[in-house]
Amino acid sequence: MRNRLTTIVRARTAVAAGLAACLGTLAFATPASAAPAFNGCGWSPANNTRAAGTYRKDAVNIRTGADTSCQIITSGYVGDSLVVRCGWFNSGDGHWWDYVTDNDRGVTGWSRDDLVIWVGAAKGWEIAVFDHFSAVARAIAAKVRRGSPQSEADDVTGGATLTFEISPSHPLRAEVRGLLRKVRKDLNDLWTRVGSYNDEHPMPEGEKELVTFYFGQNAEDADSNEREQE
Repeated sequence: MRNRLTTIVRARTAVAAGLAACLGTLAFATPASAAPAFNGCGWSPANNTRAAGTYRKDAVNIRTGADTSCQIITSGYVGDSLVVRCGWFNSGDGHWWDYVTDNDRGVTGWSRDDLVIWVGAAKGWEIAVFDHFSAVARAIAAKVRRGSPQSEADDVTGGATLTFEISPSHPLRAEVRGLLRKVRKDLNDLWTRVGSYNDEHPMPEGEKELVTFYFGQNAEDADSNEREQE
């Protein structure tokens, strides 16, 4: 259900962003089951929306076609300057793919749409917030259903919220403020390794286990704290 819902949200935001279809007219309202099947590796569609964008995470695969069976050309990274040319739904794997030109890598190829942010479209921030909210809500609901909301040493479902009080001269200030960067890097590295293994060793649908890890950080300076207390 989560994958289907995310696809529906992406389809609606894609219309708002004005991304062209890679073949024919953009028709995100068409049921996924009615979309054309995989069009083959090496496909270079002529449509070009020229929407600016970048990647949502590091080490995103750029492939010769809109399918994980296609050869990896190179990897793209957060901050890369992308031209998002058009979008394509692969009814075979159930994912939207974007045909992009990565100006920083000097290549053109295909990347999964859920790993691409189009600059100027609300979808990147809104979908990230939606995914985060959904993850938190599901974790809380799972704890409640199990009837054991207290934390255990071997928990695989749960969460924690910590607030650090630091000052500009605090010796651990850099370490505290760098938590988001550190956790994000560790997670991206693990995400890449898990994805590479899964590409090479597809698992049966009945054996799939979904583990969602959510995190976030908010840094407030002294001025903002004072304003909130007024």
